[in-house]
Amino acid sequence: MVLPALPEQIEACLTAVSPRYAEATLRAYRAGLRRFERYAAEVGIEAASDVTEEVLPAFHGWLCHFPLSESTIHLALRSLKLFLRWAHGAGLCFWDGSSYSMKEPETTSPEPPSPQVMQRLLELPNQRTPEGLRDLFCLELLYDLGLRRNEAVSLDLKNLDLAEETLFVTGKNSDERLLPVGPPLRQVAQDYLFNARPALRRHASKATRNTALLLNNEGERLPPSALLYIVKKYGRILGLKLSPHGLRHACASHLAQAGMKLTDLQRLLGHRHLSSTKRYAQITEREIEREFRKAHPRSNFD
Repeated sequence: MVLPALPEQIEACLTAVSPRYAEATLRAYRAGLRRFERYAAEVGIEAASDVTEEVLPAFHGWLCHFPLSESTIHLALRSLKLFLRWAHGAGLCFWDGSSYSMKEPETTSPEPPSPQVMQRLLELPNQRTPEGLRDLFCLELLYDLGLRRNEAVSLDLKNLDLAEETLFVTGKNSDERLLPVGPPLRQVAQDYLFNARPALRRHASKATRNTALLLNNEGERLPPSALLYIVKKYGRILGLKLSPHGLRHACASHLAQAGMKLTDLQRLLGHRHLSSTKRYAQITEREIEREFRKAHPRSNFD
């Protein structure tokens, strides 16, 4: 039996694992595996069965000859290990890559906007227009509940229950969570649903039955790119580089700073692993240390 060549094996791997990852993650893995394909073509690797324990460190060294960041190199190696795990499970190779250990790259997360800055941001949309009310609702969903961009734009009307003050969210890997809708978000949601969404809906084709919660200016479901534009637009007014993930980051950091338990924060954000949530607590610890060094009279003795 003739085994498929490396590019076909890589495509089969990405197809097989696609239900487990978001689109952005898959794009990142694809980019990493494309780098491995170029390396493999140079050294004569034609299939997963040609990858031995010597290949990963050699690939690592090859990557270091290019002007790549540490995180990009690490991603390429992780992508190859993902491929080898899949190939080993599919019976295409003998080594699954697990014995090759990698040092995690040092990352410095940007400081999230302060609660005061977030308050200023939420005061910017013009609430006298349907578009402004929609924009405010988008910002509140991202900051109040820490939603991911795709989670927000995927919401349907049925997901929001104002009577029960809950929002049903389907996240990564089809994980589901029921989130609380507090009084401020509930008021903004009411204003949007009764005063903005019907006005936006009038621009859509009458033949279209749109159940989306968030609508664009044409009355159709708000795409992820439009949500990104909305966040960036208001961030620029304040001189900030903001993104939907930045508002999620701010939500998590401010809740951790206020004392929310990490396990509760994990459930709110839809993290599968607590290690993902701990990043926000570490930011809070850095803030405390910085404020301590500024304020304590004995903190600057060397």
